[in-house]
Amino acid sequence: MMDFAQRGTDRDKIELLEAVQDPTKHDKVQLCALMMRYGGDQEISLRLCDLATGWDHSPVTLMQECREIWLSGFRPDHTETTGSGYDTDSDS
Repeated sequence: MMDFAQRGTDRDKIELLEAVQDPTKHDKVQLCALMMRYGGDQEISLRLCDLATGWDHSPVTLMQECREIWLSGFRPDHTETTGSGYDTDSDS
C-alpha cells in the first residue's frame, strides 16, 4: 500500500466528490488527479473508478476530457495555501 501525507484530506475530497451529481471542470480534474495519485492503491483506485463511472466516464475518457480541459486554459480558482509546503516559519 502506498502512503501519502495527504491521504486523510484526499479521503475527505473523495467523499465530497461522491456527493456531486453534476460534476464541474474542477470536480473532474480533481478526480483525475486523485486517480493518478492512487493508481497503485487498489482500494482507493476502485472507489475512484466507480466515481468516474457514475459520472459517465471510464478512467480513460476522464483523462482525455481533463487533458482537453487543461489545454483549453482551465486553471482552478480554488487553491489551498495549507499543508506541508507552507509549514515553515520565516524568522528572518
